[in-house]
Amino acid sequence: MKIEFSPKSRSQLDILIELKSKETGFIFGFNTGQYKLIDSFFPIRFTKSSIKRIYPQIFNRFSDRLIGVFFINDPVFLSDWFLEQMIIDVQNQTPEIYLCRFDDGDHQKRLIPVSEKRRG
Repeated sequence: MKIEFSPKSRSQLDILIELKSKETGFIFGFNTGQYKLIDSFFPIRFTKSSIKRIYPQIFNRFSDRLIGVFFINDPVFLSDWFLEQMIIDVQNQTPEIYLCRFDDGDHQKRLIPVSEKRRG
């Protein structure tokens, strides 16, 4: 799977990274066949304990556009809510993009790295 950022989402992510604060939130976008197009970032602070309350509210309102979550300067945690969702992890100003998958072998959630297609 390839990931592509819209110009708006790239600017939003750059600003969030430049602020160097701890941030979490949701990623909105679209599936376009072989690509996921990231359209925007929606910062909402959540924790491992609050995600079970916050995620359903976001999903109920934006399920057609919700494609994942992000963590900026905040440790990533895995949740059942994130399965088959994109996770962007930014530590030290470097974004890493993953897909949260369930490993049938050992019955654990795993982060699988995915590639990003950058626009010219």
